[in-house]
Amino acid sequence: MRQTTTHRSEPHCRAGEKSGSRRRGAAAVDRLSALPDALLHHIMSSLKAWEVVRTCVLARRWRHLWASAPCVDLPVLYSGRDDDPPEEFRDFVHHLFLLRNVPAAVDMLLLDELNPAA
Repeated sequence: MRQTTTHRSEPHCRAGEKSGSRRRGAAAVDRLSALPDALLHHIMSSLKAWEVVRTCVLARRWRHLWASAPCVDLPVLYSGRDDDPPEEFRDFVHHLFLLRNVPAAVDMLLLDELNPAA
């Protein structure tokens, strides 16, 4: 039996980059995660609470960042004035505040009522 080997050539280097300095198949540099927490929290302030929580899967650096976000935007869908919020929403809010970083202050809490009839 004859053994074959394959050779992978190094990718072309960019100007100023040494050969072999990039790992094969490595993703581009994560510059967003290099930003300070305050700036990332500012970016998160434009997202709804469930979107902020989802950022925990972006990178290891983001894993717990959502838990100290100073702005919490919680839109809730009501079908009428006398109705309670949906159980799914109550559970989410309960867990959101249960898992938040305790010493992190909530500077802004937005509770927006979304009325489908309007």
